[in-house]
Amino acid sequence: MGHVFVRARGDRAWLVVGIGVLATLVVVIGGLYAYDTRVGGPLDPQTVQVTSVDWSLGGIPLTSGAGVAFHAGSHLTVQLAFTCGICGTLTLTNASTNSTGFAVTSSNLPLLVPAGDTGNISVTVSTPRVDYSGPLNIELN
Repeated sequence: MGHVFVRARGDRAWLVVGIGVLATLVVVIGGLYAYDTRVGGPLDPQTVQVTSVDWSLGGIPLTSGAGVAFHAGSHLTVQLAFTCGICGTLTLTNASTNSTGFAVTSSNLPLLVPAGDTGNISVTVSTPRVDYSGPLNIELN
């Protein structure tokens, strides 16, 4: 003798309500996580405020770019399109920084920039693990 299962009419309604409650919980929890982990949020109170990215070549200032704010202890990649208009062919071999708490972790150097051409320089730095506000100086050699 088989068992007969009877399905109540309200089961489908409860399923829809359950899915709606679950979706609401996901949105609320996601919003709380985004709030807590934002720059300067309760779970990441240390922030790095780079006020400008200052590029120089052999001690001579080249250009200054806009700043950015982010979590302390992360990595930041900065880029520069460098055109050597009045100089001859230029070989850039090294990038360094003297900004407190920052360290160059990688770059696309060495890079050969022929006279009149543009070289795209990319430098990744590790950032301080504590609050910082000030410029990021990138020195090219």
